[in-house]
Amino acid sequence: FIFKEHGDWCNMYLQFAFLFQSLYGWVCWKQIDKKEVSDLNKTGRIDVFLAITILSFISYISNLDIGILDSTTAILSTIAIILTAHKKLESWVIWGLADLLYIGFFIESKLYLSAGLYFIFLLIAIYGFLNWKKQLYENILNIDSK
Repeated sequence: FIFKEHGDWCNMYLQFAFLFQSLYGWVCWKQIDKKEVSDLNKTGRIDVFLAITILSFISYISNLDIGILDSTTAILSTIAIILTAHKKLESWVIWGLADLLYIGFFIESKLYLSAGLYFIFLLIAIYGFLNWKKQLYENILNIDSK
């Protein structure tokens, strides 16, 4: 309701997408049960970068009644949740970037409680990255010692 009132249409609809994407992530994690954290290869990183860039550019030139920051944060969040569902380390980097943009976006919109919430999300992204990085490193060590 807050996003609708402020005309932040992507963020309003993104809340519904988060619900469905969270269910998607839960199903993925349930199916792969004990899947280990991994990272994207060079091609995967380039693909993610290109997807973010192209989708942001398309939303910018489409002249929809949404701002570039609104659409870019929605795109970053969507890609981040997909990568999180597949336990890719880079998901936390994208979450962190999205959170930083959201904090600025919400401060500019005078939505200070939302900015505070996304600051907490930023701290969670930092913790998630460090935790998954540690797991990835431990997995590599375990593979090397076998």
